[in-house]
This record gives sequence, C-alpha cells and structure tokens, in this order.
Amino acid sequence: MITIQKVTQDHFEEAWPFIEELVKAHEEWTEGEFTVESCFRLMATGKQTIWAAFDDEEVKIVGVVASMIDIDGSGRPFTINLWTQGEQGMKDAWVAPARDRIEQEARDAGHYRVVQIGRKGWARTFMRDYRIKAYVYEKVLT
Repeated sequence: MITIQKVTQDHFEEAWPFIEELVKAHEEWTEGEFTVESCFRLMATGKQTIWAAFDDEEVKIVGVVASMIDIDGSGRPFTINLWTQGEQGMKDAWVAPARDRIEQEARDAGHYRVVQIGRKGWARTFMRDYRIKAYVYEKVLT
C-alpha cells in the first residue's frame, strides 16, 4: 500500500536522507536545471513542500512531489505542483494518490485551483481531468 505524507518544514531535515536520491535523479533528468542544493534550500526554508509516497510494504519512499503555494493577481491562493520524481515503474502506484491528496489539502486550505507541471504524456494518464492551459517552449542558447 502507498501512503502519501506531507513532509513539513520542521521534519524536513530528518526526511532528507530518504528523499535525497530521488532529488539527485531529478537533477539528472532536468540536466541541472534543478540541483540537489537548490531543492534542499527551497524545501528547508519552506518555499517548497515535499509530498513523499511511502511504500508501506517495502518500507521506503518511492516517489516525491514538490509543490508550492502562490497568490494570483486577484489575491486568491493556489497550489503549483512543480516537479515529480519516483522509482522506475512505480508511478502508476503513487502519482494519482499524491495528486488527489495534494488537491484535497489545497481544497481544505481554500485554494481555488491546482496547477500541475508535467510531461505531455501525463495528459493521457494522470491529468485527464485537468485542462491544458499552456505549453512551455524552451530553446537552449549556445
């Protein structure tokens, strides 16, 4: 069974050793756009929140979602899920439960929407009930 746990700022440092490898994998996947150091700093200061997917049977963390709260131009709070990283072959087991848990917490906090940053293929799987609002285009300048 997968349990989704919010890693609060006051428990972050004790949880870090269990999520650090996933953050390193995220750094590699993003080719250094997000570094272990920058992620640690944002999480330790509370600017980002980590949601850990804990496999109760294997007794380990198999995935993480980094989110943050922002305020839009009208003053309404909303949640942004910034990045997700997990063990190969495990995403089907934990991404949807993590998304649902974060949505419920956002709803309970009075947020009016959740924005998810993810890969294009997620529109067919994990984000079917989300609308595609924009695409992000990137060009590496040399």
